[in-house]
Amino acid sequence: ATLKDDLIGTWKILESWLMYSGSNEIAKLCDKSKGLWPRGNWPGYMELLCQPILEIKYFMNGIKTERKGHGDPKDIAPTIETLNEAQRYSRCIVGAVALYTIYGDHCKLKDVIEKIEEEISPKVDEKLEGYLRKDGGNLQNQLNKCEGIDIPTLLVGKALLQDKIKEWVREDRAKGKDEGGAWRAGGQLLWRMKQRCTNNRPNDIGKVEQVMGEAKENNKGSTATFLGIKSDDKSTEGALMSEIMEDDDKFSSSKLGEMLNTAVKEAMTGGKNINVDSLVQSIKKGAEKTVAEACTQKRSGNGVKDDLCRRVECVARHWEKIKEPTGTAEKTEPCERLSCIVQYLKTRDTAAATGAVPGTGGSTTPTNNFWEKENGDVAKLWQELSQAMIDNGKNNQSGCDGMTDASPSEQTACKFLHAGFKELYNPTTSSASTSSTTGDVLKNNPSFRQTMGCFLLHAYAKHMKDKAVCDIEEGIKQAFESWQDLSTKAAGACNDKDKKCIPCKWEEDNFKGCEIEKKGATGEKENVENKLKNIIDKDGNDPKMKEMAQKINEVTKLCDQVKCVTARWMSQNKAGGTGTRTWDEVWGQVQEQISPLRTALGSATKTNKGNVESYCQGLPQGVDKEACLLIAAGLKNLYDIQESDAVEASFKRTMRCVLLNAIADKLQHDNFPCKDEKKVSTGIDYAFKTKNKDIKDASDGCNDDNCFQCERYEDNFKNCKVNNTVEVKDKVEEVLKNEGKEEMTKINDQAIKDI
Repeated sequence: ATLKDDLIGTWKILESWLMYSGSNEIAKLCDKSKGLWPRGNWPGYMELLCQPILEIKYFMNGIKTERKGHGDPKDIAPTIETLNEAQRYSRCIVGAVALYTIYGDHCKLKDVIEKIEEEISPKVDEKLEGYLRKDGGNLQNQLNKCEGIDIPTLLVGKALLQDKIKEWVREDRAKGKDEGGAWRAGGQLLWRMKQRCTNNRPNDIGKVEQVMGEAKENNKGSTATFLGIKSDDKSTEGALMSEIMEDDDKFSSSKLGEMLNTAVKEAMTGGKNINVDSLVQSIKKGAEKTVAEACTQKRSGNGVKDDLCRRVECVARHWEKIKEPTGTAEKTEPCERLSCIVQYLKTRDTAAATGAVPGTGGSTTPTNNFWEKENGDVAKLWQELSQAMIDNGKNNQSGCDGMTDASPSEQTACKFLHAGFKELYNPTTSSASTSSTTGDVLKNNPSFRQTMGCFLLHAYAKHMKDKAVCDIEEGIKQAFESWQDLSTKAAGACNDKDKKCIPCKWEEDNFKGCEIEKKGATGEKENVENKLKNIIDKDGNDPKMKEMAQKINEVTKLCDQVKCVTARWMSQNKAGGTGTRTWDEVWGQVQEQISPLRTALGSATKTNKGNVESYCQGLPQGVDKEACLLIAAGLKNLYDIQESDAVEASFKRTMRCVLLNAIADKLQHDNFPCKDEKKVSTGIDYAFKTKNKDIKDASDGCNDDNCFQCERYEDNFKNCKVNNTVEVKDKVEEVLKNEGKEEMTKINDQAIKDI
């Protein structure tokens, strides 16, 4: 179905709902006996006008209530519909446009809406949520989901719907109450309105037309927040509905209607179908011809908003995206929002060429200022977020507290990201709650800031995931998931009726595939992930990124190192991409690491000390140097591992570290000859504790932040278990006694016997 077909089809559903007399449930919510309405003659009109308004609210949320029969005091069981995103979007637009097109000239509409918002709406929301949760339905996520409906969206909807709805209104009102007009539209409700609003002169056509015209003007200031629709321009309450109720000639005078009407007409194919690409191009053309100036100023005299052009343009794109198969709409949304920002910047580039945008000129354009690597808007936002992560990410974060079984790396990754989100949604740093074109584009446009912040935190998480020695996926997921309920998590910035926020989901694949239009290259695209790499990492020279990577890879206990490194190694595909690895392969790798370690230890003899002797020069007098040389050689060997695959290298280092500790155990065992006289333990500790970092820093493979430091394990390592039940120490001993026995004999003959 096309965009127009979707809306017309949705309107036909609402039309059928408004044709019948309504349910007892809705009638009771509007009942005059509750003291909601003024005394005297007014209740019969205002309580009836209240009913179709609530009907529209129910319709937008997918709940249909109905009497068992005409005049029956009981209702049938409500119908609860599961609405996908496209259906919710269409119902939001149709409901808002229909409300003000059908009832906008009622003299008491504004009063009734105010009463609904103040007293009735909370009860309605409670009932609707109860229905959506009924029998484990878990549909409460579709309650009041109209926050994204703004002026451009409603204007596109109005341009496509108004003729159809107005035709129905004319026909229904022509029937009147005696000829079958709908009870809550052109029949009984219209008759009561004529009576009450003309002081009982319903047949005075001139008077009726006068009061209806006055009512339409008066109702333009009303709002529709009870429908779940919120304007992102909070400086003028009721702006959304005022735009719907403008007549066509008023649209022309504001130049907006002309743009929309031309765009829709030019995009029509075959009489009714609308080509979205054509619509977007027509809107662009219309904007360039008729509203370029209004769209690049802060606010023109007639109230057209600065970023209206790009937002109208995005409506058509978004509409097509949400009609894609289930599950794809959410995935494309962040990238779609970024595309809208790019389009917005393009309109400002055009305006900058005429000097309409302050602070631009020559080669400096809003787009260049936005993406500039060092001091651009995106770079400044990243500096703000990353600084908050450095300052606060080392402390406990509430959203990460529940990760009781997580590795230290997962916990650290979660805490850094959580601190970044906290800064992103911080009301004191998020600046304005409404949009502006002056100054920093991201600071002055909250939705832009949150969209770009989401991309930056994705880029950061992806970078850290690649740099991390351990698997930190669960830590990343936890941080993102902990910031989904923004109404409670960021109440100061997102829970006020004047403020709305965009949640950021961890969608690595969709982030990776996001492309935007390349500046100055028509038809060419560029990958957003690649565009952000240099901003967040500065070609590998960002000190904050280095510090965070170092902290994430800072796992001091050997048991934790073994667990996280083996988990990451096992999760990778085997060579050729044929499945993941098994625990048998892990223990097979332990055996394979004995041979290269044995070669290194063989060099640490009195006759061939290699280049490790310097690390044992400072031993106290009387301590035999050989044990120190042996451990130093082992440490140098594992730190010198160089692999193109960082995960493979880390796994091998960790396995050799476990083996080196096992060899140290043998040197310190009670049956090792003369161990006390030679002070073997002192030599081992000197290499492990005093010179370890020096050996690591001077190595060929560990001069960055991708390596653990191989520590001497404590006594509690004997309780270190992997795969739930396997004790690492016992398993390594088993490997050394069986598959690795021959290599261990060589180590003893070449190195240990000399101590």
